[in-house]
Amino acid sequence: MSITAVRRVNLRTQVLDQLREAILDGQLTVGEHLNETELASQFSVSRGTVREALRALEQAGLAESASHGRLVVRSFDATEVTELYEVRSFLECGAAVRLARSTDREAKADALAEALPAEDPSDLSEAVEQDLAFHRRLCELSGNGLLLAKWLELQDQMRIVIVAGAMNEGADIPVIVTRAHHEPLVRMLRSGGEDGIIRAFADHMSRAGSFWVSRMGA
Repeated sequence: MSITAVRRVNLRTQVLDQLREAILDGQLTVGEHLNETELASQFSVSRGTVREALRALEQAGLAESASHGRLVVRSFDATEVTELYEVRSFLECGAAVRLARSTDREAKADALAEALPAEDPSDLSEAVEQDLAFHRRLCELSGNGLLLAKWLELQDQMRIVIVAGAMNEGADIPVIVTRAHHEPLVRMLRSGGEDGIIRAFADHMSRAGSFWVSRMGA
């Protein structure tokens, strides 16, 4: 591989990483036009480098084609959000059942409790990250590597939905990402039967999906 090729890949990766971060923290909002020429000028790189980064964003489900050939930050309609949370429910209910069946159930419940969101997060960004970190930890503790990998594949899409909906809440931290909303899940893992655990996690995901759908057009 030539030095020139290495530099080109590095540039593309840098542009991709910065665009991805800007989308996931809400600096680039859903539906916003990702103008190839403007971005090339902003990053001081070629349009080809930007084009490759944008193609990667599209493949990752963070950007989508719009009218007149434009590429925009992906938005999610009610059906897509509902389906996303249905898949999350399948994965996380499965993870919770694996924890319930483990021989060290109490220790794993303790480990999950350590990942509970803070009582008073400093800002919206921290609250969203802590919410996702809790659910990611649940999947890690399941011990099923494929389950965790599938959850991680959806993580960026989850964050877009949550950040877009949360921004419609103004300065308030949405109750759906708070510690109080997650504590009952840990309690159920400690003492509940499998049926109760499945119901608790399925209800948690259903309520979260409905919450973000209701915030989409707020």
